[in-house]
Amino acid sequence: MKNAINKTIKLLLLPLIVLMSFTACQDEVTDVTDPDQQETLVANSPLATSVERTTLRDGSADNIIDSGNCISVNLPVTVNVNGLEITIDSEEDLEVIEAIFDEFDDDEDILEIVFPIVIILNDYTEVTINNQEELEQFVDECSGENEDDDDIECIDFQYPITISVFDSNFDVIDTITINSDEELYHFIDELDGSVLASINFPVTMINADGTTTVVNNNDELLAAIEAADDTCDEDDDNDYNDDDNIDISADDLGFLLTECTWTVDKLEVNDQDLEDQYEGYVFTFFENGTVKAEINGNFDEGTWELIQTDAGIKLNLQMNNLTDFNNELWQLHEIDDEYGEVKIDFRQGEDRLRFEKHDCDVNPAVCPEDVVDAILAECYWRAGFNGDDNLAEYEFYFNENDDLVVQHSVNDQEIVGFWNTSTTDSGATVMNFDVDQPLGDINGEWTVIECSDERVKMVMGDLYL
Repeated sequence: MKNAINKTIKLLLLPLIVLMSFTACQDEVTDVTDPDQQETLVANSPLATSVERTTLRDGSADNIIDSGNCISVNLPVTVNVNGLEITIDSEEDLEVIEAIFDEFDDDEDILEIVFPIVIILNDYTEVTINNQEELEQFVDECSGENEDDDDIECIDFQYPITISVFDSNFDVIDTITINSDEELYHFIDELDGSVLASINFPVTMINADGTTTVVNNNDELLAAIEAADDTCDEDDDNDYNDDDNIDISADDLGFLLTECTWTVDKLEVNDQDLEDQYEGYVFTFFENGTVKAEINGNFDEGTWELIQTDAGIKLNLQMNNLTDFNNELWQLHEIDDEYGEVKIDFRQGEDRLRFEKHDCDVNPAVCPEDVVDAILAECYWRAGFNGDDNLAEYEFYFNENDDLVVQHSVNDQEIVGFWNTSTTDSGATVMNFDVDQPLGDINGEWTVIECSDERVKMVMGDLYL
């Protein structure tokens, strides 16, 4: 306002015709208080560079087609997928490609693009591509799968925003409304030394987790962008929708693993399919970081750990004897939950491990040995064996000193034997029976998987008691 007053005083001293002439040539200039130069958006400044990186076009969404993080294919496009010709009209149609690829695990997935196509670079330039060789030239300019690249994907602007543009005298010459990343990118890219601009605050930024941050000046905006960089999984790999349900914390994934028991649906190591070797194995993950793999009453034990990284969740799995599973860097790739079937897919390079939910109703870790002992000692028990009622007439008395007395409720026949419980290194409670005929079928080592005042359930291989 001080500058405006000084100008007015000077103008009053000029002849009227000069005043009129001066007013005419300044008709399109808005006279405002000089802006704070610290709030200007200067070409090539750290803030301008960060804003430009945030508004670069992300090309990773269609990597399943072009394998290039810095380019995207202009839709519609026609492709041949494992011999089937389909037309992709929208990003949602990419799920069709994924479904075809995922239909079989033991086939070779092949995608061929029907040229010519138009690709869009990360600076929004459009280029016509006539063959695969031309496409590869642009793909080679991109960073590889999940490698660091220029674009910042973990924070976005909430549009619209407005920008005031000043000349070298700090007079406003334009106010521009920005409605998209492309518009903001081009504005920043075209800034030069003779043009100064200022973002009109406050501005709302959208974080990768959906929360918002309101910034009130340039410093806060730069700090918000720098703080968000590399804080999320940018999903820069060549699968589509491969992160189904992996927006999950390590704690929640750990709860899922320990809540259920799991079988091996897929194991591929060093280009060898190994899942058939582990058919029938049931894996149990315990909260104390141990894991047990069991088949037909035989056990292998090991350790497991989930590690939260900037690139996602990694599983460190180490088995004592089943060393095909051992890897410190199994990367969570996908959680597939369809029609009640849950599969958790881990990858490490070309190696692959996929667990399938076996039983989510039980977990041996919930029945400590002392709890089982106390429950069994309270009263006598009747038993069911593999769903049959052939033991229904027997009453089981679990006495102290590991004495077991089984009495027939009709003919008073009494059968004696022994019982005891123990705890494995993995935390599971094991029940051992040694009883005379005709109950010899229950002899052996059973793992307790459920316990309450009304029911104790245990398994031994495919048998349950």
